[in-house]
Amino acid sequence: MASLDRQVQDCVEALGVPTEAAAPLLRHHQYNLQHLLQSYSDKPDQVLALAGVKHRCGTGHTGHTGTQTNDNDTEDCLICMDSLTPANSMSMPCGHVFCLDCWQDYLVNLANCEGPSFVSSTCPQQGCQEVISHTEVQTAAPLLLDKFQHYQLQSFVESNPLLKWCPGKACDCIAKAVAPHVLEEAADVHCKSCNTQFCMACPPSDTDDAVCEPHAMISCQTLQRWKAKNSNESETSNWILANTKNCPHCNSRIHKDGGCMYVTCQKCKKGFCWMCKGTHHVWQCNAYQASPAAEDDVAKAKNELERYLHYYERYHGHNKAQTFAQKQLNKLIKQELQDANGTTHSSHKKKKKKTKTKTKTKTDSTTTTDSTKSDKMDVEETEDEEEEAPPVDVRLPSLLKDANQQLVQCRRVLKYSYVFAYYHFGPQANESLKRQKETFEHHQGILEGLTEGLSKITEIKQRHKINLQDVTNRTRVIGQFIKNVLENVQTMKEMEV
Repeated sequence: MASLDRQVQDCVEALGVPTEAAAPLLRHHQYNLQHLLQSYSDKPDQVLALAGVKHRCGTGHTGHTGTQTNDNDTEDCLICMDSLTPANSMSMPCGHVFCLDCWQDYLVNLANCEGPSFVSSTCPQQGCQEVISHTEVQTAAPLLLDKFQHYQLQSFVESNPLLKWCPGKACDCIAKAVAPHVLEEAADVHCKSCNTQFCMACPPSDTDDAVCEPHAMISCQTLQRWKAKNSNESETSNWILANTKNCPHCNSRIHKDGGCMYVTCQKCKKGFCWMCKGTHHVWQCNAYQASPAAEDDVAKAKNELERYLHYYERYHGHNKAQTFAQKQLNKLIKQELQDANGTTHSSHKKKKKKTKTKTKTKTDSTTTTDSTKSDKMDVEETEDEEEEAPPVDVRLPSLLKDANQQLVQCRRVLKYSYVFAYYHFGPQANESLKRQKETFEHHQGILEGLTEGLSKITEIKQRHKINLQDVTNRTRVIGQFIKNVLENVQTMKEMEV
């Protein structure tokens, strides 16, 4: 809001117009003060008329607010035709007089029906192009003043390419780029108010309502190319490969529901790598191994599809793992808030060990007169035993929250690393790019391994078995290694230029 107020004040000082006229003039010129000054110097009357402030800035203006009460006791309201008095009426500088009740109804209807266009609404008189200002709203409907100012700020933000609303839920913060060149590449922003992370440079999408998350490794243009490629039905006909797979041991179709890439088949209980189905560690299969050189167009197309699927499967796998880590993080944050409010019980839960009581029946046919009666043997009943779980360190929830925050970033960096590799290291790479590819895949593989190790720890159900120092060390090491990976990618981009 300070930037908008500053621009309004600059306009008032430069053109000598009232404050109520400055905002419509700036809005009509997309808040470009230099363009406004140039247009005003050429055709001042036309500029004022088009902005809807002709009467407000008319000759003989004395600097009053532009909203006047009616001094004529005999005039009637032009809407309801009731008699007007100075106390119950108001007119804009255009001279059209209405009672305050009609003014209030008119402004309420505009606020409810027009939305952001509320700030560009004109006088109630048909054909009059004089734009209303915050002064009219404050006088006739003061409860709408906050909404009017919010819409005015929204217009200012949406007209300025260096500003963008934070997409966080119910967040009113505004991100500002320091210069236009910052938006030429990915511009990652972290809102400290709602903790939302997003890319400021990504254009809004008509089909994707999700927040455009940070993607420092690739440009916004590359990301758009990748999304367009994934939406092509011919290239994602094998989509099922990235969502379900056959167990290499029992051939059962399985679906991965956790974050770790090393999975265990629930049917045969054997583990394997989700990416390559091998028994080795997952970070050994990150590199793409090209097939022998193809000689015909069909073979080339097949190799290209296999290359695409290699990167897409890993991109999709880390994307799902990121979603899983985000859910775990949300649970920890929710639990933290509940603990802070004192709405949860102690974490030392008791487990009940139940034992069934067995009874045996013995038939005595010699000592009883009724041979059909049975004597029940006395069996000592075993009461339920209660076992108390080992205590959990109070620092663990906070450490797990930090670890999951780091995992979300790891998964995001890893998934976009495959997009970067797909476009940067083409199938016809030269020797220099091949060396870069080997270095990149080496670093990528290390990050894969570090991420899977931390992910495995955070998914341990028995919290008391988690080593706090191990979680702390792994989280710190991964955070530093990600910085090294991003610096390495930036160096590759600069070498390409």
